[in-house]
Amino acid sequence: MADPVGLADLGFRGVGKALKHGFNIRERRHDIKALALAHDQARETLRASDSSSDAYETHKDILTPLLQETSLFLDVVDARKRFKSLDGRYIRPGRDSITARRLLEEFKAVPDKIQTRTEIMRQALSSETQLQTLAQVQKDIRSMQSRLRRQALSSETQLQTLAQDQKDIYSMQSRFNILAIILPPLFLARE
Repeated sequence: MADPVGLADLGFRGVGKALKHGFNIRERRHDIKALALAHDQARETLRASDSSSDAYETHKDILTPLLQETSLFLDVVDARKRFKSLDGRYIRPGRDSITARRLLEEFKAVPDKIQTRTEIMRQALSSETQLQTLAQVQKDIRSMQSRLRRQALSSETQLQTLAQDQKDIYSMQSRFNILAIILPPLFLARE
């Protein structure tokens, strides 16, 4: 004779597994719909960033691979729906849900990645501007020094102008020294 407790336990486990499987299918559908919505929003963000070339390049570099992977995933899921394969629609919902969640997390991380890359680009541009400023200051200092040498040789009466120019040179040199102190840490941060 069969053990009634064992059969009842087997029946309860079977019902529990069926309920859990139904929950997994609903969860899969929810995750895929959320992923499709995030995909559409990312496409619109990419289109909206087209106004600024720097922003567009940053968005394009980050979003394009993610959009391609998501499109491929959604196409595979859609193909399974069209063919209505039992395996594709009901047996493998867990794997699709895991992939959809992973892609959703990547979409959620995109704004931080874009902001980080934008800050890095701004720092690089700032460093380049400071380098150009340093080069210009050095050029100005050299030209003033050569002019001062010529003036010193030309006459003794221009000593007052010479003293003022010398003060200007020292102030420019102090600016150059300050920029030289500030600039190396920026290059180290950039690398």
